[in-house]
Amino acid sequence: MHFLGTSWTDNFSDRLLISVRGNSTSTITWVSIRGIVTFTNTSGAWRSTDGKYDLLPLASSPYGNWLIQTRNPSEARRVWTFESFSYRHMNGVTVETIARLRRHALSGSANNPVGFYGYTVDWTANGTIQYVTDDLGDLPSRDRRRIRFLYADYPAGCTTNCLNRKVTGIQYEVVGSSVAPVTIASLTYDGQNLERVTWAGTVNYRRFRYLTGSAPGIGTLLTQVIGPHTATTPAPFSSNLAAGEVVLEQHTFSTPLAGQRPRATGSSGPGRAYAYEWNEATQSGLQFDLKQPAGSCASSSCAFGYGCRAVDSVCYPADVLKWESGTQLPKQKFPLGASSSVGSGSSRNHTMLYTPVGPSSVTGGRVRSSLDSGGTRTTYGLDSLDRVRCMVRGDLDDEAFAPCVSVVAAST
Repeated sequence: MHFLGTSWTDNFSDRLLISVRGNSTSTITWVSIRGIVTFTNTSGAWRSTDGKYDLLPLASSPYGNWLIQTRNPSEARRVWTFESFSYRHMNGVTVETIARLRRHALSGSANNPVGFYGYTVDWTANGTIQYVTDDLGDLPSRDRRRIRFLYADYPAGCTTNCLNRKVTGIQYEVVGSSVAPVTIASLTYDGQNLERVTWAGTVNYRRFRYLTGSAPGIGTLLTQVIGPHTATTPAPFSSNLAAGEVVLEQHTFSTPLAGQRPRATGSSGPGRAYAYEWNEATQSGLQFDLKQPAGSCASSSCAFGYGCRAVDSVCYPADVLKWESGTQLPKQKFPLGASSSVGSGSSRNHTMLYTPVGPSSVTGGRVRSSLDSGGTRTTYGLDSLDRVRCMVRGDLDDEAFAPCVSVVAAST
């Protein structure tokens, strides 16, 4: 999964936006984790605005009705095949059409959706991925590897008004083989939360435990990731840390005030431990690296980049954390004593700007500008539906669509 602003996108998110709100009828947009490509129709032919791809409608293909292929004659031709899928918009009236990825492969000839050294994605009627088949060639008699996904609806047994659909298992099989599919991973849930992932073979699993309480959103906050150490049998369902187990990741939280979410007070794992102090008045906090204590601060101040932790009066390396008041999203991170993330020397330090929350924005909280520790600014241009339409690296201002005097590199 990949995070951008308040949105998540998955690796199989290659989609063609054919007839959707916000898209011109004279364009088709290809959206994927690699970026966004816009196709325009000129004299009956669809071609990307950068000239790198052709988009062709397919009259007859087992993999769908749209084909994208690369145009560079100096490299192996790559093809993506999509099948159209129509659905009714949440307004209950508008019908929109997208096309979802069915096959990706190399191809030795033009307009060939089959190709070789590729994979095929098969979808169920309810829109989930049934399996992904990886073929090593274009011979239909050759054995092919397949990953199958199993699902369960929540609440259990629901037929309508289901809240979500969860992956419960991942299986490996060889197409055409008499050998039954092998389960390589099983996922178990406690209500809506993932309780554990169990892999095939010896005792090999990861358990997840969550914060309990009545504050808003408290039940989804992860407190522990637990795995086997010397255990020979899995621990009981939703149990505390058992003999033979080890905590791989742990998070602690403060008791929240009425109407507020809990604040993280600590985060640790093998080789790392951090503590946090928060200041609501300044909308900021401090992150202390507990693995690098630098002496007492009871009677003296700490060096540059170090902070005095109130709990134990010890100096630790500290970073300032700031967040926006409206979205509550992270805004800045830089060493204590510095004024910004630029020049901090750490690639993890940054400055972020977001779209506002309000009637002028569909959702708000989308990343529109980020500034790294080297001073390089990347901006994101959004359309009226808050979808990313372009990214500009090396921008001189915080607006991707604004004209620049100099741009290091841009991608659309």
